[in-house]
Amino acid sequence: MLLLDKLSPYETRRVVQLGFAVVLILVLVYATTSLYLISKSTNNLTKIVEINNAKVTHLYDMRDVVRQRQILLNLMLSTKDPFLREEKSLEFFAIAGEFRKSREKLQLLVSNVPEGLLFEKLTSLIRVAQPINQNAVFAMMEEFDSDKAHLLSQQAQIAQIGTMKIMEELIALQKKYETQFVAESKQAYESVFFWSVLSAVFLIALAAVISRIVSEFVAQKNIELMQKNSELEEVSKMALEATRTKSSFLATMSHEIRTPLTAIIGYAEINLHDVVPESDRKKYSESILRNGKHLLQVINDILDISKLEADRIDFVEEKFSPIKILQEVEQIITPEVKRKDLYLELNYEFPMPEFITGDALRLKQVILNLCSNAVKFTEQGRINIKTSCNFDEQKLYVEVVDTGIGMTEDQVEKVFDAFTQADSTVSRKYGGTGLGLTLSKKFIQRMGGEIQAHSLPGIGSRFIISVSTGDISTIKTIQSKTRIPSYLKAVPGKKFIVKQVTGKILLAEDNLDNQQLYRLLLEKTGAEVKVAANGKEAVDMAMAEPFDLIFMDMQMPVMGGIEAISILRRSGYNGVIVSLTANAMKQDRQDCFEAGCNDYLTKPTSDENLYRTIYKYLDVKSDSEKLENSSSYDDPDVLEIKKNFIASLPLKLEIVKKSFKQRQLTTVKSEIHKIKGLGGSVGYPEITSLSLKIEQSLARNDLYQCESLIQQMEQLIEQVEKKNKEKENKKNTN
Repeated sequence: MLLLDKLSPYETRRVVQLGFAVVLILVLVYATTSLYLISKSTNNLTKIVEINNAKVTHLYDMRDVVRQRQILLNLMLSTKDPFLREEKSLEFFAIAGEFRKSREKLQLLVSNVPEGLLFEKLTSLIRVAQPINQNAVFAMMEEFDSDKAHLLSQQAQIAQIGTMKIMEELIALQKKYETQFVAESKQAYESVFFWSVLSAVFLIALAAVISRIVSEFVAQKNIELMQKNSELEEVSKMALEATRTKSSFLATMSHEIRTPLTAIIGYAEINLHDVVPESDRKKYSESILRNGKHLLQVINDILDISKLEADRIDFVEEKFSPIKILQEVEQIITPEVKRKDLYLELNYEFPMPEFITGDALRLKQVILNLCSNAVKFTEQGRINIKTSCNFDEQKLYVEVVDTGIGMTEDQVEKVFDAFTQADSTVSRKYGGTGLGLTLSKKFIQRMGGEIQAHSLPGIGSRFIISVSTGDISTIKTIQSKTRIPSYLKAVPGKKFIVKQVTGKILLAEDNLDNQQLYRLLLEKTGAEVKVAANGKEAVDMAMAEPFDLIFMDMQMPVMGGIEAISILRRSGYNGVIVSLTANAMKQDRQDCFEAGCNDYLTKPTSDENLYRTIYKYLDVKSDSEKLENSSSYDDPDVLEIKKNFIASLPLKLEIVKKSFKQRQLTTVKSEIHKIKGLGGSVGYPEITSLSLKIEQSLARNDLYQCESLIQQMEQLIEQVEKKNKEKENKKNTN
């Protein structure tokens, strides 16, 4: 390399060319020599194989002659026809010439001592066998039935067998030699070929490396300087862009976090003063809750982006109603639409599939984000949500159109980038982290679809999403708005109607309070209800009498729900089984369906969800009396259950505390599970939520956190008791 430094580019190029030519000549010489050796080895192998094949061929010919002569002797011995014996005797002596010719040719090819010894042995045996064969033939011609003829014939057969044996040994020896020669030649051939190829490849690679290093040496210096300048410019540009993005993001985050925190801290401080009226205290608490949820959404967006980039977000595949998702979105954004005096319209292009397969939660999150943005950036006019389905492509399309501020083409190109909005003035005026559309795009792509944005400044924006529906070839379709299932048209604020049904329901539930509550709710439908206290009782009752619907708790003594369902399904039970369980994790849901459940409800469940599930599987009486039901909490019987539940909490808590202190964690888990299952059902979701956290800490064996949560449960129960006593005192006073 030092010598090359002193050469001009032209001289360097010539040296490289000369060196490469020398290496190439060496490679060609070596390759030619290798090919000659390979060819020579191949020719030797071919020659050896041909000689061995010739030897084996002559031996096969000799063996065939011996076999024919054996057959002729047997024919002469077995026939009484003198003419036939004479004919066979002539044939016997005639084929001897063929044997002799093959033997003479074989003698010329014998090449080693073992072959020579066997061949001499064969020759000696043939000399002995010839007179015996002749005497046997003459004896059979002259004295056919004599003992002499038979004896000579037997001796001739023995001589023939001996000859055959030696020839078989010669054939086996030739095959052995042939296999040995082939293996040795193949090994030599492979060795020569391997080293030839390896050497050739090495020389060629060496030549290529040398030529590349030397030929590019001079020019590389100039290229390196150009690349360094270009890299410095690019790094500088990226650093400036990263700094601007970081500053913009931190400023946005600061604004998005500080704004709700200001309201939360401010209203919380106001609420600490006793002089605040109760009506204002409630209003301030609602503001704290609203800003807290906004702050939580900001944090969730950031976490979702991180999880997506790390591929840690799971997308589920389940059947759901797209119309129901859209109407839930409509219900959520309607208050904000009304507050801004906008017009909202939800349109369907029929036919629509009743169900599609995908991730309902993520699809709802995307549509809700698009609609929220449309409302946020629209000061007057309307928001249109349009949906359609292409059954051939199996794609669902949702279009969100607004008459808001709109965007330029440059802004549309950047609208899906993380931490960006149209411009800084938009961020200051309308707020937002700039993560919503980024998440929406990533979610839609993970669901096998795409999202498009079209906009005009001052006119409005249109976002179109498409997602895969899964196989909908056999799914029932909805042909018009009037055909939308009634349960999708529920309006907030209206009382829920309890319809009467026909059928028999089995409730498998071990908790007595839950038994009483759910039996009460189920019997409102007019169905016949029976109760099983554990999974074994449920199995016995289901196999003994027919039930139209079974609600099965998963965690029960004696036999759990999963085991009970599995036994029923293996026994051929085909009835409808719905899991009704406080186990609400994704794996719990999957386990239920794998065991054989038709549907899944988590405790606490709303009355409406419970009744909708019943109507899904049981026949509704068309002319029956319908009960108006706004909430089960107002029902006297439910109030009694609620009262008993509150009264039992101190004892249950004492059992939990004592069991935890003695590290009887199974008892703790059992009692907490009972509290969790009924808490939300009687109007105390915070008890259910805290119970779930205790269960999760037990599952992780985090006893420190579990102890802290049990203490929180104790405080919560004291608050519940206190509020309940205040209500009772107020009621008694009135």
